[in-house]
Amino acid sequence: RVIGLAIDGNEMLHDARKAHALARALGRVLAHEVVHAIDADIPHGPEGSVMSENLTSELLLGHRLTFDGTTKARLLESLLRPATARTPRP
Repeated sequence: RVIGLAIDGNEMLHDARKAHALARALGRVLAHEVVHAIDADIPHGPEGSVMSENLTSELLLGHRLTFDGTTKARLLESLLRPATARTPRP
């Protein structure tokens, strides 16, 4: 709904543009949530980034979306630590 698509499995299967839009949006939501799963202490980032607190339809469907510099640095630090040293997500 956020990206303006009605959920109808049959229609989605036959409309490549809608399927592509849904895939792009889901990929971005997954990227956002994976960061939280890797390290729950990484906060939301600035508007316009993958880690924005509010993932609008423009962010979910836009041409390019990136991680902000602070998130990149913290994510890399987290990934370099052993998994046992990361803050678990409740």
